[in-house]
Amino acid sequence: MMHPVVRVLVQRAASGRHSLLELVSVLPGGYLERQATDDDWPAHVHLGHALTSDALVADFVRLVHGDAGSDELGVHFASLAAGRIAAIDSAIKLPLPELLDLAADAREALVGELQLLAAGHLEFVLPVPGVRDAWGQPLGVSVLSYLQQWANHDSGHESAVRRAIATNPDLSTVALTRRLR
Repeated sequence: MMHPVVRVLVQRAASGRHSLLELVSVLPGGYLERQATDDDWPAHVHLGHALTSDALVADFVRLVHGDAGSDELGVHFASLAAGRIAAIDSAIKLPLPELLDLAADAREALVGELQLLAAGHLEFVLPVPGVRDAWGQPLGVSVLSYLQQWANHDSGHESAVRRAIATNPDLSTVALTRRLR
């Protein structure tokens, strides 16, 4: 039986995923290549990141409910950034239907892992390697806070995709492209 707080987070994440996928399903060809001027990523990278993050979160949750030690969790938590980059690189090379299938499988696996979390797991504080507070003490984030961020993750990337597709192409790039033809 899933913890009630976790169930709400799963429902919030499902809503965000649904909204993101509905947006992507109606985009004309080529729009996922657009990039907002104030963003480091084009829309397709945001989509790839959003759709591949569940597998990384599932690995992390597996360690949490498997009662891994604080040191092991801290090391894994620190390696999430490297895993994220590798996941994005592989995702942006996949055709969209294949990426969507992988994302659905990863979400299902993550929900299965989340069902195993107990209330005590949500209160566990993960040390964030290399980050200290004003007094020099290691800073941490609770599993609950981390899962709250995960539940809102797709919505943030949906917003980035919306900004990217609303950005008009750079006219100098369009002119250069036409000259090169």
